[in-house]
Amino acid sequence: MRRLLLLRGLFCLFAIIRPSFNMQLFRAARSVSFGNKKKWKAKYRGNPKIITLKAVDKRNWEECAELEPSPEQQRFMVSNLYSIAECQFLDGFVSKTIYNDDVLIGFTMFGLDPDDGNYWVYRFMIDERFQGRGHGYHAMLLVIDEIRKASDRTDVIMIGYKPDNELARKLYRKSGFREEGISPWGEMLAKYRFA
Repeated sequence: MRRLLLLRGLFCLFAIIRPSFNMQLFRAARSVSFGNKKKWKAKYRGNPKIITLKAVDKRNWEECAELEPSPEQQRFMVSNLYSIAECQFLDGFVSKTIYNDDVLIGFTMFGLDPDDGNYWVYRFMIDERFQGRGHGYHAMLLVIDEIRKASDRTDVIMIGYKPDNELARKLYRKSGFREEGISPWGEMLAKYRFA
């Protein structure tokens, strides 16, 4: 019981010190049932720890290039290596790695598209080993927040994905994107509006 009290106190203290701390963990710690450790562990299991975005650089680009989605998702996207190279030639775009604490788990690329003047998320992926744990949702919220803070941001963020990519559809919808229809190049377009 002392351990649980201490753990709960640490979660609460960390959430106060670092506001970006995962609120789901904070709520889980706040609602600990001291008589039922299994219930709390089940609620905590699989939730992401601290998800962060970091620049792709000389220390992490090779590891990032080795990340892969699940085999059934590979037909929906190009490799991270291609995306890292492409980003070098797209003005206004940045490529970021997605970390869970100190473990590299994913990749994203986003920026201001010169064709329509809106921010676009061109790439977003979580490695197959880390899928199904809520990391993608939390990382997408960080991408949205980073774009929100940009001095040149527009009122919307656009994203495109294959119409039969149900996992992407669910993730983007949960993150606040709303489908706009099929693009001329065959992708489903979805839009996030800043309130």
